[in-house]
Amino acid sequence: MPVTSYHSDLSPLLTPTRRLRARETGFTLIELVFVMVLIGILSASAMPKYVDLRKEAQIGALANIAGTIGSASSTNLVACVLKHANCVEVKNCQDVEGALAGGLPEGYRIFPRPIPKGKLRQCHVIQVETGRRELVYVSGT
Repeated sequence: MPVTSYHSDLSPLLTPTRRLRARETGFTLIELVFVMVLIGILSASAMPKYVDLRKEAQIGALANIAGTIGSASSTNLVACVLKHANCVEVKNCQDVEGALAGGLPEGYRIFPRPIPKGKLRQCHVIQVETGRRELVYVSGT
């Protein structure tokens, strides 16, 4: 039996594979366009949901701020009745900001309205970016 190299025996078998690999070096233009169209369709279907979530988050944040202001007003009223050092005098809706730890977050404001001492008054918390309003009851001290 003649001695032949291992490589020379397999070279006829490897040649078609090498030719096949040489042709498959990248994606065709139609494949790339198809993927781009598919990504566009998926992003277009997800965009309305993202917008809805943002709107819901803004509404929830406004309600949260209004609830925090209401709680701060109640806590402040108790502090004033007990003549505690943390009592903040509230004669106007905007004065309740002083009862909030850290103040009113940026992007929100309270519509000014006078509050008689010992009375509850409806105050408007306004989200500046959207113009939405939320009612909150504030006690005058």
